[in-house]
Amino acid sequence: MDQPAPQPDPAPPLFRELAGEVLRDRRREEGLRLVDVAERAGVSPQYLSEIERGVKDPSSEMLAAVAEALGLGLDDLLVEAARRRGLAVQPLPRMAEVVPLVRPAPAVAPRPTGGTSTIDPVCQAA
Repeated sequence: MDQPAPQPDPAPPLFRELAGEVLRDRRREEGLRLVDVAERAGVSPQYLSEIERGVKDPSSEMLAAVAEALGLGLDDLLVEAARRRGLAVQPLPRMAEVVPLVRPAPAVAPRPTGGTSTIDPVCQAA
């Protein structure tokens, strides 16, 4: 008997579709109107609607502006989109939790006197 040809796996969702879904869900959870979020983000309501529906492929700056208008960081948007894709993600540290790595400044040898260069030898190497 003839067996039906196996159906190819559906294409995974595009990032713009996942990001739009996250933004739309967040807007609805917050009870905000599309026009209000668009105004906060500095985009037209039509453009925001296209972002939410995954029709437009916005720049990272635009995604950050819309996410911020919804009280999200860009990292929150990326993590949630990855989670919805089924990827295991670890919580990201907040910037306030990141401890800067401070190294002591290297000791600079005294500059020889009588030379014609006024540029620090360490800077010349750079």
